Amino acid sequence: MEEEKPIFSIGDKGIEMNPRKGDSIITNGDKIFMQNTKQNVDGGIIKHSATQNLTQIGNTMNAFNGGKIINKIETDKIENKKTIGILNQGKNNKFINNTFENLDIGIKDEGENTKALGNSFQKNIDTNFKLAWYQIWWVKYIIFPLVVLLFGSFLILKLGLNK
Repeated sequence: MEEEKPIFSIGDKGIEMNPRKGDSIITNGDKIFMQNTKQNVDGGIIKHSATQNLTQIGNTMNAFNGGKIINKIETDKIENKKTIGILNQGKNNKFINNTFENLDIGIKDEGENTKALGNSFQKNIDTNFKLAWYQIWWVKYIIFPLVVLLFGSFLILKLGLNK
């Protein structure tokens, strides 16, 4: 029987994250940088939230049995700067069943022999903006055409073009 791995460990083999169902590991920071980290999620959640940069190089990321690995940039857009979930510059890396939120680029692959399967990319679009009066659907497709029709009919009637 395989020995049960701890949820989070730092040792000779590097950093390992192994959350199981009901467990979660959450990292928050302005800049998050991880290299050669093993992230194996068996029903749990690993969430990395950064406000400026989120860089993961040479990591192995696997989510299975309903587990999730979420890489998220929570910031306003910085002009001329793209947000990247994982910058892969290593060899033989695997990114399996991860969720990427609010990123311009989910996985930027500059490495070799990269395997990426079942990843989900979600863009958070701000829907809390106010439409101008002329952009509302019923104004565009009902009110405006009725006004044009009535105005045109009035002109035809007054100019005597209906005879």
